[in-house]
Amino acid sequence: MKVLVIPADEAEPVHAEEVDKIDLAFLQKTCGGNIEAVSVTTEDLTMYLNEEGKLDGLPRNRRATALAQGSIQYNDYIVGSAVITGPTDEEGYDTGLSDEQVRTLTP
Repeated sequence: MKVLVIPADEAEPVHAEEVDKIDLAFLQKTCGGNIEAVSVTTEDLTMYLNEEGKLDGLPRNRRATALAQGSIQYNDYIVGSAVITGPTDEEGYDTGLSDEQVRTLTP
């Protein structure tokens, strides 16, 4: 399955990663701690981020914030690295991204 990783550091590229499964350990490692999910309603995707990122002083993630517009409050923003997954399946599990979704979401 493909997921998209959006680092907060703009010097690092947004990139797709191939994973066997989208599990808590992968998401926590990539996001740097406990995670929370944000529904990206304009694209029917899920964005995972560090739920304590603002408290921990993680840097603002402008690219993830731009993608989440319409799903977060007007003056809110995303901090730290974020992971984007595809829509959930019938059982509520995350799915991977298609090649087309990766191309559309990668700047």
